[in-house]
Amino acid sequence: MPTRYLKPGVRDSEAIDRLSPLAENLFYRLLVTVDDYGRYDSRPAMIKASCYPIKESVSINKCKDLIEELVRCGLICIYQVDGKNALQMLKWDNVPRQKESKYPAMPHTCIQLYADANASHTNVPLTETETETETKTETKTKTKTGAPEGVSQEVWDSFVEQRRVARAVISDTVINQIRKEADKAGWSLEQALSEISARGWRGFKASWVADKVSNAERLSNTMANLTNGLTAPKKQFWQIEEKKNG
Repeated sequence: MPTRYLKPGVRDSEAIDRLSPLAENLFYRLLVTVDDYGRYDSRPAMIKASCYPIKESVSINKCKDLIEELVRCGLICIYQVDGKNALQMLKWDNVPRQKESKYPAMPHTCIQLYADANASHTNVPLTETETETETKTETKTKTKTGAPEGVSQEVWDSFVEQRRVARAVISDTVINQIRKEADKAGWSLEQALSEISARGWRGFKASWVADKVSNAERLSNTMANLTNGLTAPKKQFWQIEEKKNG
């Protein structure tokens, strides 16, 4: 197990500050538990066994709650690939010594949220790994992913930025839930994502837009109201005369 050090950014991290004391404690324990790629088994029983092997006051169910808290604060991502449960630390700039991880990589929709390199506060603490060659590196990268099918890149980029600012995780589960609610509302996924970005919502519910009428529907209703009760124009007298003469 490599020696890992916390950087000073942990002291003024807003994400860390939002955690409960015990969740913060789990986060630090995970930092020295995950592999060189920042990944580990996300099953609560495994985390209990590895992070709290002798602390009987922390149960498996408590670990489950703490993991969910870390996810909500945007510090880790939980995902499943080919039936394997895994987690990924969402700020991981260590150079791996291993050739590959025993845990699957995150799906492309589980976005890694990085702090702005020019920001005065880091949202997620940086770590350094000391290897046998004493090589220390720090890398800041921003991952850009392709939009889901049926969603324009412009709308997707806007949604991703909105989630980054809100420090909210994007995952397959999140997108599928939004798609499900959009279907209930008779909206496309793109419309729902655009609405979320415009309103700064962290989620989407069909009931939130149930009373929202589209421009086309509004125009149709307006025209129907304007013409309601009107009859066809009366024929002019010369048209009546022509009919008689005919």
